[in-house]
Amino acid sequence: MNLRAILLLLLVSSCTYEYHFSSPPKIIQHPADLWVLKGDTNSSNCLSVIATHPEDEIITYQWYMASENDETPGIEIQGATLDAFVPDKSNIDTAFYFVVVSSPGYAVGSNVARVFVVDSLEK
Repeated sequence: MNLRAILLLLLVSSCTYEYHFSSPPKIIQHPADLWVLKGDTNSSNCLSVIATHPEDEIITYQWYMASENDETPGIEIQGATLDAFVPDKSNIDTAFYFVVVSSPGYAVGSNVARVFVVDSLEK
């Protein structure tokens, strides 16, 4: 076999692709509504999600702030890429958040959670 044939064979064999069919991640527990005091510094007062993947693929997270109680449009929160997120508690307000859980080739959005920042938790 000459050099040209060997190079052609190497080129063709390097172009093969193995298809891997995967499944989307599954959200087991969606973020729940949260009531917190204005100025609360307790980081355990946070939103969280529990997700799994049937084939143990790597799962990534991205949190978003929504303008209303729906997933669109959402504003990506820079740096909020864990399974838990501590929302802003500096102002009395109601805000809406959701998380997108991703694995290679898939993205699944959570339910929207409301965060109520109040000046008192008494009724």
